[in-house]
Amino acid sequence: ITTTLIISNEVRGNTAVENLSLSGSGGWGGRPSGGGMYLGENDTVTLSGNEVRDNVTAKQQVVNGVSSTSEGGGIALVNVENATISNNTVSANVAVITGSITSNTGENYYPNGGGITVGCWDKPSCTLSLADNDILTNTTAYTITVSGTDAHGGANGGGIEVNENVSANLQKNTVSGNVAHQEAGPSDGAAGGGMDVNCSTVAMSQNRFLGNRSSQGGSVS
Repeated sequence: ITTTLIISNEVRGNTAVENLSLSGSGGWGGRPSGGGMYLGENDTVTLSGNEVRDNVTAKQQVVNGVSSTSEGGGIALVNVENATISNNTVSANVAVITGSITSNTGENYYPNGGGITVGCWDKPSCTLSLADNDILTNTTAYTITVSGTDAHGGANGGGIEVNENVSANLQKNTVSGNVAHQEAGPSDGAAGGGMDVNCSTVAMSQNRFLGNRSSQGGSVS
C-alpha cells in the first residue's frame, strides 16, 4: 500500500514541458501531465493546505498524426484509488499555452484540467474528495489549432477535470474565474469553464462556481 501526504507546501512557477512534439501514424501518442504536481499509481493521496500557483504543464505542444492531451496545469492525479484534496489554493495554472494537432485520420487533442485533473484509466474505480479549496483563474489552453482533413481538438475543464471511472464528492469549494479556452479558433470548442466531467460520477454540495468561461457549460459540463 502506498500512502502519500503533501501538506502545507508552496508549489509555484514550475513547467513540466517547454516544447513537445509528438508524431506517428495513428493511435495514442502519450501526454504531458502535472505542471505543479503529478501523482500516479498510488493507493492513497492526501493534499492539504498547499498553495499551487503559476505552473504550466506544456508551454508548446505540437501533435501530428496521433492522439494526445496536456493535463493538470496545477495538479494531476492519475490512477489514485483514494484521493483527498482539501484546504488548498490552486490558482493561475495552465495545462497548455499553445497546442496544435494535424490529422487526416480522426485523431484528437483535448487538453484538460487547467487547475486539477483526476483520471482513473487503469483501475476499476477511483474516489476523490475535494473540499474547502479555492480553485481560481486557471486556464486549460490559451490557443489550440486544428488542421488536416479529419482532426478533432478543444479544451475542457478550466478549473477541474474529472475523467474516467472517478467517483467524486465536492463540498464547499470556490471555483472562480477559470477558463477552458482563452482564444476562439479552429477547434471543436471548449467545455466546462469551471469543471468538466467525463465518464465519472460527481456529487456536489455547497460549492460556489463564479465567473468561469467556456463555449459549452461556463460553470460545469
